[in-house]
Amino acid sequence: MLRNRSGYLSAWATRIDRKPLVLRGARQVGKSWLVRTWGQQQFGRVVEVNLERRPEAAACFADNGPQVVLQRLEVLLGQRIPSDGSALLFLDEIQAVPEVLAKLRWFAEEMPQVPVIAAGSLLDFTLADHRFSMPVGRISYLHLEPMGFIEFCHACGEEPLAHWLDDDLTVAAIRSGVPAVLHDKAIALFRSWVLVGGMPAAVQAFVRDRSFLPVAEVHRELLATIRDDFAKYADRVHHRRLAAVLDGVPNQLGQKFTYAKVDRDERAATLKQALDLLTLARVCHRVVSTHGKGLPLGAGADAKTIKVVHLDIGLVSSALR
Repeated sequence: MLRNRSGYLSAWATRIDRKPLVLRGARQVGKSWLVRTWGQQQFGRVVEVNLERRPEAAACFADNGPQVVLQRLEVLLGQRIPSDGSALLFLDEIQAVPEVLAKLRWFAEEMPQVPVIAAGSLLDFTLADHRFSMPVGRISYLHLEPMGFIEFCHACGEEPLAHWLDDDLTVAAIRSGVPAVLHDKAIALFRSWVLVGGMPAAVQAFVRDRSFLPVAEVHRELLATIRDDFAKYADRVHHRRLAAVLDGVPNQLGQKFTYAKVDRDERAATLKQALDLLTLARVCHRVVSTHGKGLPLGAGADAKTIKVVHLDIGLVSSALR
């Protein structure tokens, strides 16, 4: 599957002032797959360290010297890690050992030729509560969201349609008239994307079977996974309030989001805290109102008037069924 962020990664890989990159995003949006696939194409070899499966690897980062870190990782993994930049070092699930983030600064300062990408879920929680010195200015960040419509077209084997929509469908072309047959084809695929969404597992199920039934099963599993993560927020907000807010988001799509419609018996401040956590987890996104009377738009923003959108349009479609 083609991901638009591959282009950003390729540009990052060739930058003279390249820094270690931290890839952020919600669970199951395809972060690990993207790094592995792109890294193999770009460098020919990816050395992966999953810090959730192998937490003992954190001991390799005890010293600040990146050369020592690489030597220890070589011994632990049983494979050579070249220091000339001919292989990508991929630190997956870095939220399991967040202290490793602080060590990335030494790769930026002492071994910038070694390409390093770290990825993880719920990283915003880690960055909000970190108790270590973050390497400000020495690492880059990239967010990955679910697949958009153009990416969905590519996954479905409709590359010509994707290129036409992305490159040829200009304002001038629209004004001169779009052939009805092309418009109808694009709308039909768009309707499928609205139901399938952009979570890679759901897209893969649809491409494989060309049926919405397996997609619905994938959606149920993904929504259950999101709710299972509520246990990780338990010390902040009760899971019942998180579930109430998450259920309220699809029901208020396109409207001003009000906490009274979520639960009239709960205090707005408590539900706002739940929404804050879901936003940190990137399960939801706030859209803040602005009067738009001038630039910058943020100068006229009203943080009390918001709309809330869900992580994925396909998951919303399943949640509303």
